[in-house]
Amino acid sequence: MVAKENSEFAVDRAVGLRQQHKGKNELGSTSWTTKPKVTEAVPGEVFEFKVPMSFGPRWRYEFHQVEGGTRVVETVSQDKPSPWFIRRAQLKQGVTDRGAHVAAGMRATLENLEAVATGTATS
Repeated sequence: MVAKENSEFAVDRAVGLRQQHKGKNELGSTSWTTKPKVTEAVPGEVFEFKVPMSFGPRWRYEFHQVEGGTRVVETVSQDKPSPWFIRRAQLKQGVTDRGAHVAAGMRATLENLEAVATGTATS
């Protein structure tokens, strides 16, 4: 994804969230919140956070300056597999391929970020 220069707002805002960050998640009719820990935040370069619990994933956003804007790279890693009760809840909500589900969510996140950064977002 390539967004215009003002995409740096995301990192500037993230630095202020170091002490207090609340994640909201939805999967079908189920929703929940988490309190991830920001593990790295360098304005204009990187924003990374780890979801609590030993199996919680680590999400990372890298910002690379390119001609005409900023390229944002989103990655996720998880050291331990999700426990059975989470996998079961995902199946109940129709998630049969977690990797494909996460990839689709990542694409949506980057598209939404680009829309906000370029001023094309709709409320």
